[in-house]
Amino acid sequence: MGFANTFLETPVGIDVPNQLYGVQAELRWLIPFRERWAVDLGAGGGVFSDFSGSSTRGFRVTGRAILVRTVSDRLKWSAGFLYLGRQNLKAMPVAGLIYTPEDDVKIELLIPRSRIARRVAWDGTREHWMYFGLELFGGNSWAIEQAGGVEDVVIYKDNRFIFGYETKAPGALAGRVEAGYVFARHLEFKNDPAKLDPGGTVLLRVGVTY
Repeated sequence: MGFANTFLETPVGIDVPNQLYGVQAELRWLIPFRERWAVDLGAGGGVFSDFSGSSTRGFRVTGRAILVRTVSDRLKWSAGFLYLGRQNLKAMPVAGLIYTPEDDVKIELLIPRSRIARRVAWDGTREHWMYFGLELFGGNSWAIEQAGGVEDVVIYKDNRFIFGYETKAPGALAGRVEAGYVFARHLEFKNDPAKLDPGGTVLLRVGVTY
């Protein structure tokens, strides 16, 4: 389950609320079969809107179906798809490999998110990792209410270089702090012809998962 609060500042002529929200939940199942195969399945839904009279239109179903093959203790590959339900991106493929050359290093060459991570501390239970990554097809779509009560959908997309720190432990809360550079940004609407292509910017993101 997750909650996201997105703050926006747009120029005159682009009618978007200052804050957009996302609340979502997902159930996941990792189903092993045969000896080295598994299927990662997920199904869920969420509301993505400005919470201003448009919440019901902002509801979306999400899901995943990913086949995972364990080649060895150090190498896995996966292929499948994510169903996002976004206005501009209903579904997208997932593919790539995860290589762990040693216990303290993990290389994830995946679409849409790749990263190289190194474990910097471990007390036998809680791990601390630093990582650098590339995220493609970032962004989201939200149902909004514009001036005068006009309802529309705002669509935002970008790509991101990320540097982050993550701490995690089995059966406990995991947290992360990330900073990065965001580029190839584009904002448009489902019905309004207005568009915006802002320049690159910096990103700061904090998250907690369980």
